[in-house]
Amino acid sequence: MPHPMILALLLAACETTVDTGDSAEPEEIDYPDEVVCEPAVVKFDGPEEPHVNDSWTFWLTCDDVVMMGVSRLSVEPATAGVIDDSGNAPLITWAQAGDAVLKVQTGRFKGERPITILE
Repeated sequence: MPHPMILALLLAACETTVDTGDSAEPEEIDYPDEVVCEPAVVKFDGPEEPHVNDSWTFWLTCDDVVMMGVSRLSVEPATAGVIDDSGNAPLITWAQAGDAVLKVQTGRFKGERPITILE
């Protein structure tokens, strides 16, 4: 005769689930084929007309919503500024007077901001 403990374990393992009616089928959601963001905009906090050694924090938005996630950050020409992305928001310190383009890509969304840095 099997041990009573083994019988109890076997019965517990064979229990069937009981439908309580609390669960519902998931709703069908009609997702768009592609999320479009035209244009993605690079926004910033700093002087509107930056001078050499001024700094901006900057971020990418889509329809005024801040894009979150891993970002690729660059400035052209590369000598125009120094980017520090070690904080909560990226920071660029303008290093050279002249025309430049600040570029941000978050996910598949890309934005650019042309800028003139003053002496």
